[in-house]
Amino acid sequence: DVWEAYDEDENEKLAIKLIHSALDLEGNGARDLQREVERSHTLDHPNIIGVGYFWNLKDEPPFITLEYVEGQDLHNTRLTYPSELLPWYSVQHYMVQLCKALRYAHGHELAHRDIKPSNLLIEGRANLKLADFGIAASLSKSSRMSSAITFCDTPHYCSPQQLKGEQPQATDDIYSIGATLYHLLT
Repeated sequence: DVWEAYDEDENEKLAIKLIHSALDLEGNGARDLQREVERSHTLDHPNIIGVGYFWNLKDEPPFITLEYVEGQDLHNTRLTYPSELLPWYSVQHYMVQLCKALRYAHGHELAHRDIKPSNLLIEGRANLKLADFGIAASLSKSSRMSSAITFCDTPHYCSPQQLKGEQPQATDDIYSIGATLYHLLT
């Protein structure tokens, strides 16, 4: 669940993403998620939603704070077109922005690992914002990820290596770009 909120200290809207109760946040799970959110927090790119912080307060559901984006995701945008297919020039425009965002993230040794149309938000005048970097996986070989965090939420967009639970790689995202492109055009 994602909620719109207002930060009175910063005087701005933000999004709060509640962490699904199925994730194992006991022991190393919460620390792993906190580490990944902190790494994602350092990303500063116009096509990546800014990630705030991971909050795990007593007697409250855990959540991540995120930049608030006014708009809809690419999946729902696609549904507004005739035959529910985006024209090539739109898909091309969005995919170029997505690739720039991922090149930047991969340069910071982060893989998204959940590229899909519903994680591609469109704001304003056709500006793409990549969402859900809060559970990104580190490309660093020393990264220890819990199975809860590396779980593939949407198998249709996951690389075979990711489905096998292998070490995160940039190629996982490249596979997902291809699956997303196919989905948007067919």
